[in-house]
Amino acid sequence: MINTTSISICIIAKNEESCIERCLKSIKPLNAEIVVVDTGSTDTTKDIASRYTSSVYDFKWIDDFSAARNYSIQKANNDWILIMDCDEWITDFDQTSILSFMSEHSDKIGLVNHNNIMDADNPNDLYNISLERFFNRNYYHYIGNIHEQIKPIKNSEYKTFPISITVYHDGYCTAQVNSQDKFKRNVSLLKKQLTNNPSDPYLLFQIGQSYFQAKQYEQAINYYEKALSQSLNYKSTATQMLVYSWINCLNELHRSDEALSILPYYEDLCQYADFPLLMGHVYTNLGQYIQAMSEYLKAMTISQYHQAGANSFLPLYHIGNINHALGNVEMAQTMYIKCGDYAPALQALKKLQEL
Repeated sequence: MINTTSISICIIAKNEESCIERCLKSIKPLNAEIVVVDTGSTDTTKDIASRYTSSVYDFKWIDDFSAARNYSIQKANNDWILIMDCDEWITDFDQTSILSFMSEHSDKIGLVNHNNIMDADNPNDLYNISLERFFNRNYYHYIGNIHEQIKPIKNSEYKTFPISITVYHDGYCTAQVNSQDKFKRNVSLLKKQLTNNPSDPYLLFQIGQSYFQAKQYEQAINYYEKALSQSLNYKSTATQMLVYSWINCLNELHRSDEALSILPYYEDLCQYADFPLLMGHVYTNLGQYIQAMSEYLKAMTISQYHQAGANSFLPLYHIGNINHALGNVEMAQTMYIKCGDYAPALQALKKLQEL
C-alpha cells in the first residue's frame, strides 16, 4: 500500500548546524523516512540530525554533488525519493495528491513549488520556481559534479508533473552567498565540468550566476552571453531564467541598451510577468519613460510570475517612481498607495508627504 512511509527524504549536509534542525522539524510530521548523508561536518550537524533519524551516514567528499546525492538515494529504504537541502523547509505537503501522483505517474518527475527568499531582512521578497525534486529511483539518478541534475537512468526522454509540495529556501540571502570559499569552490567545480562540454548553456549560466552573486558583473556577462549564443528555446523556463539574469547584469553594468537585442523573442518570453517588468527597468534606465510604463502595465496583465509582486506592487512602484521623476506628484502618490505594505513604496510615500 502506498503511503507517506513509502517516501524517503534524502538530504546531504556539511556544517549546517545553523539551519538543518529547521529543515528536519518541517519534515518529521510527514512520517516519511529521513536519510541524512554528511560529507565531512566539523560542527554539530550530525548530532542534530541524529535526533530526528537513525539513518545518518558519512560520505567522503570527492568534489561531486551528484555522487553524494546518489549515495543518499542508495541508502534509502524506499524507491520514492524527495530531495531536500538543509537550508530549505516544507510548508505544504498535500498527502492525497502526492499519493495519487505516485500511483498514476510512476515514471515522471514531480515538480515542487520552490520559494526562494532573496532578502534576509524581508522574508516576503520571494522568487518562485518549480524544481525537479520527487522521483522513483528505479528511473532516475543525478549527474553533474555541481548544480546536479536529475536524469533518466536509461537516457530516455522524461516528463515532469507539478505536485503539491511547497518548499522555502533562504540560501540565496546575501549573508550566505557572499562566502568566498563557497564561491571559489562552485566556480572551480563548474569550470572543471565545463571542460567536458564547453558549449553547455546550463553550465555557462551557472558560472555566470556564481559571478553575478559575487558582484563580479563583467565576468558574469561573459558567461551569460556565451550561453545565449547557443541554440535555445526561449519558451523554456531555463532560457527565461538566463535572459532575466543577463538583463539584470546589463542593468548593473549600465549597458541597458544592449538588452533591446532580445526583443525578437519578446512574445516567447512574455509567459511570465518578470520579463516585461525587467524591460520596464531597461527603458527607465534609457530615459524612455512612456515605453517603460507600457512595459510595467503589460506586466500587470500577466497572471504567472516568478518574483513576488512582478505583476502587482513592483510595476506600480516603478510607475510611481517615473511619475515622481516627471513631477507628477499626485499620480506618484496614488501608485505608491496601491502598492499596499511594500516597504520601498511606503518610504517613498512618506517622503512625498513630508514635502
